[in-house]
Amino acid sequence: MIVSSPQFGTTAQVTITPPFGPGVIVNPDITPGVSQLRVEWDVSKGIGGSSGNTCSVRVYNLGASSRKIAAGIVRRAYEFDPDFAFLDGRLEPGADVGGGTLTLKARYQASSSTASLFEGTATAVKSENRRNTWTTTIVGTDGMLQTSSAIADKFWAGTVPAVNVLTYLVTRVMVAPLATPYPPEIAADVFVGGVDTTNIYASAWLDDYAAKRNFEWWIDDGAVFFSSPGAALPQPPIILTPNGAPGSTRMLSKPRPVEGGKVEVPALMLPEMRPKSPVTVVAADLGGAYFASAVRHTGSNSGSSRVSRTIATLTPLGVAGLG
Repeated sequence: MIVSSPQFGTTAQVTITPPFGPGVIVNPDITPGVSQLRVEWDVSKGIGGSSGNTCSVRVYNLGASSRKIAAGIVRRAYEFDPDFAFLDGRLEPGADVGGGTLTLKARYQASSSTASLFEGTATAVKSENRRNTWTTTIVGTDGMLQTSSAIADKFWAGTVPAVNVLTYLVTRVMVAPLATPYPPEIAADVFVGGVDTTNIYASAWLDDYAAKRNFEWWIDDGAVFFSSPGAALPQPPIILTPNGAPGSTRMLSKPRPVEGGKVEVPALMLPEMRPKSPVTVVAADLGGAYFASAVRHTGSNSGSSRVSRTIATLTPLGVAGLG
């Protein structure tokens, strides 16, 4: 058990929930000052359609019953690694059956609210014992499973509004909520002569249509987003400053230029930072208005020696670019 420091210390909670039966909650009480199992995480999010985002969580000294339940509810139908079929050094019958939702929440000890860093599908669980310490690694994705296996089977005749086709593919085939309005590029678009999406992957159809009509789509926490290239989500900007002035979040180092005219900025943990979030950087060099084209959350609740952080790759507003 560990208790993190109050300034930069982080509390973290990990949940794996199956469609039926018992689940696993790591650190159900994340009140500041309460002892917790040690948790480390690495979450990557970006713009890129069906690939979705990824999460890797490592939990130390999770109990034997929880390790068994976690291994049993993970969905391995699409991504199977023989190593993940072994639990505590032995093959566990039926460990490749079922499915589960992986949720990671975290907060700084000084914060008054807990926010979600990731919500998606758990795809793999592996537990191993080294030097009398159990480590359980949980891997998840929030887009790949439901889109790679979602096959449409519908034909529309005559003149069809594009939004009808997209709504069908997203909400009925991919079974994902629509998080944003459709951009102008497709809001008034129509297909003349019918649309055939029979026996085709929904994500592949969306990729092809996005390329033809010049818009972007991506998945974040299981919801589908649409946007015009170079545009940010319609929300107030996240403000990053060198000293964390009131109403802003502190940068951990100066912005630095990266490939493609983008800027990379590490900051204190920002769960609200997501792909296409508008960001204002206050800095003498490379300051300005951006949107997040890629986001990475890394951290641990093991103490202030490893500050939990958000690393954002930023693209200038008005410039199209995938993260």
